[in-house]
Amino acid sequence: MEPALILLGLLFAVGLVLWLLDRLKPHDARTDQKPPLNATAVPAAGCTDTHCALHSVCPSEQIASAACADAAIYYEDEELDAYRGRSGDDYTDTEIELFREVLYTLRPDEALAWHRSLQRRCIELPTALRDELLLLATDRQTS
Repeated sequence: MEPALILLGLLFAVGLVLWLLDRLKPHDARTDQKPPLNATAVPAAGCTDTHCALHSVCPSEQIASAACADAAIYYEDEELDAYRGRSGDDYTDTEIELFREVLYTLRPDEALAWHRSLQRRCIELPTALRDELLLLATDRQTS
């Protein structure tokens, strides 16, 4: 009977130590949200645009609340920084295809975050791709 009590006490002590370690972690470290595998945070320079071009038709509040911020996440799309400050109607077909290529290489759950990243970097999504982004976002929400 004595070995069973020692084992039970040892299990209790280990459980208590693990619980205390978990409680001492900062709250942010315990969240289940993980950044995309191919994303890196980089500060955006001189970003002032707060307009969301999709907010009137987008089903997600995530797009409506997006604005330029101090840090942007790159989705291996650094080449899109060359289009900072351009209107969504001013892109050529070749430039639109560049945006489309990035959009369709993302996981479906990354599409809205990528759009927020573009906004934080003051890059307006080509008008021709807004519906495609909306469809991807809607697909993600219904699945």
